Amino acid sequence: MNKVILFSPVGGTDPISETNLQDGSLLHICRFYHPDKVILYMSKHILEKHHEDNRYLYCLDRLYEKLNRTYEYEIIERKDLTDVQVFDYFYNEFKKILADIRNSMDESDTLIINISSGTPAMKSGLLVLYTIGEYNARSIQVITPTKRMNEHRHSENMNIEEIWECNIDNEPDAENRCVEVKCPTLENITKEKIIEQHLKAYDYAAAYSVASSMDSSLTKEYIDYIVAARERNELNYKKARNAFSKESAREIFPVVDDKYIKYFEYIQNLIIKFRRNEYADFIRAISPVILDLFIMLLHNKSGTDVRMYFTKKNNVDVWDENKLNCTDVDRILCAKDPDCHFYYNFIKSDQLCFLIDKMLSERSVIQLVKTIRDVEQKVRNLAAHQIVSINGDFFKKTAGLSAEEMCHKLEELFSLSCVQLSSKAWDSYDRMNDFIIQKMRNNNS
Repeated sequence: MNKVILFSPVGGTDPISETNLQDGSLLHICRFYHPDKVILYMSKHILEKHHEDNRYLYCLDRLYEKLNRTYEYEIIERKDLTDVQVFDYFYNEFKKILADIRNSMDESDTLIINISSGTPAMKSGLLVLYTIGEYNARSIQVITPTKRMNEHRHSENMNIEEIWECNIDNEPDAENRCVEVKCPTLENITKEKIIEQHLKAYDYAAAYSVASSMDSSLTKEYIDYIVAARERNELNYKKARNAFSKESAREIFPVVDDKYIKYFEYIQNLIIKFRRNEYADFIRAISPVILDLFIMLLHNKSGTDVRMYFTKKNNVDVWDENKLNCTDVDRILCAKDPDCHFYYNFIKSDQLCFLIDKMLSERSVIQLVKTIRDVEQKVRNLAAHQIVSINGDFFKKTAGLSAEEMCHKLEELFSLSCVQLSSKAWDSYDRMNDFIIQKMRNNNS
């Protein structure tokens, strides 16, 4: 219960380097991690050294005496192992050994791996197994005292007792040179690549689903931003904006004025539907924003605020006959329908389009409004009332312009009705995605 188990190949500088008289990796990890059990993997050459003077266990025994602790050990002997540079062998060998160790542990135990001892093939085999997520363990690297590659020097008559007494790391203020390797597993690398793909496809629900399946310690630097992106895509833009710092929010949310932000974010949402090829949802959703922007455009360009002629009916804006009576707006609307079929009821975009045509003088603005209204009439009404398959070709054939061109028309309408924006402003979702992706990459650097 609650045991710390160390698996360690044994290398040329273990247990103590004869070059610098400091701990080799095996002894140094034990000095600072105090494993309850040490499993030593010995090749033919190392095993000969072990039988010669018991150097590895001697130093471990002395260390644990110094620590006033006890430990148990196990030696995995490979008496015939001489080809110690073959990566494939150690990959398969260590995979089985580590699986057996894990099977012998309970959930409260901790496995630590020494990836600094042994040959390069041994170290690589262990690190690759860790990277692809073959075992749940903490991989420990020990930095050399000189901060460069160890020199291997083996005297014929090594006196292990004397070397232990001269070991610099036995001093009370000895430096801890252990570093826990935070290399992400292949599974996590793959998942983060999938998250990145979902972000670039503006599928924030899917991105969050993948991120939430990972260990929270791996996603803590960026998962809240994915949640914010999902909130923004659901038009909870104020909540989303609060997740970002002020500096980042200025880049990601170019419109902050409460009077206009909801229209900007709504059009951005429409643009995302187009980019995700959700043409039916795109066209069905354009009417509310068109109606409001037509009202605002008329006010900005002519000074006429038609909202003063509205009243509420079942919490919905409708024309108020008493307020309209004998006004220019009333005369224009009645003139639109000589047969007197204009009823004082729901406000419609075709009525506003007619008002704009009669009350504004800028032909380019009038033409923009008529084009947008024409698309709404031709495609939106068809999509809303019939079961039809809507794709890019259908949209262009029916509307006379592409969905992308329609997006640009809506952007232009916003600039005329609300606030002038550069074309760069409409790429704010891409900047948000780039911000999150950079956070993911920084998290792994």
